[in-house]
Amino acid sequence: MTPVALRHALLAALSHGPASGYDLSKLFESGMQEFWRASPQQIYSELHKLNERGLIAGKLERDSNRPQKRVYALTGEGEHELFEFTRSAPRRPVVRDEMLVKLYAADHSDIESLIESLTARAQDGFTRVEQLRVLVRLMRREMTHEEYLRRGGPVGPYLTCLWGILWESDNARICQWLAAVMRVRADDGEGELPADPMKFD
Repeated sequence: MTPVALRHALLAALSHGPASGYDLSKLFESGMQEFWRASPQQIYSELHKLNERGLIAGKLERDSNRPQKRVYALTGEGEHELFEFTRSAPRRPVVRDEMLVKLYAADHSDIESLIESLTARAQDGFTRVEQLRVLVRLMRREMTHEEYLRRGGPVGPYLTCLWGILWESDNARICQWLAAVMRVRADDGEGELPADPMKFD
């Protein structure tokens, strides 16, 4: 079992073509934030290490209208490293979510603040879903969803976005439900409970 590291996320990003540090930073802010978060400083530092190890190669590119930039591409060694990583069994992700800690402490919390936090998290999730749907449509271009699943490419980023849409949608709906439950509790148990998305007896 190979521990995942930022280097694997960068190698995966570069497997779809050369990119500059700036390009990669923007990618991590959009399509890749569903499974990896990294600051520009972390990205540039790791690119330097990967370049030194020979897993990527960087070269300066000049543009008449813009300052020169260093563009990175996978080397053969980098492709091998990524391939070996994909063969290993993934570890179960470690969840450290401040929202869940606050929810766990709900019996000793400011209920109105908790409701506000849950509602904001839900809204953020729905906003993220719309952003991912835009990315999905851009990747598909003229193809239908089914056509892209059958023969479109690259399929990795597409499937990752679909996972993100489902993940964010479910989390947003659960946060909405939790906020509604807490509202009933704030009103001393009065009012109608929202439909339970988990359908417990």
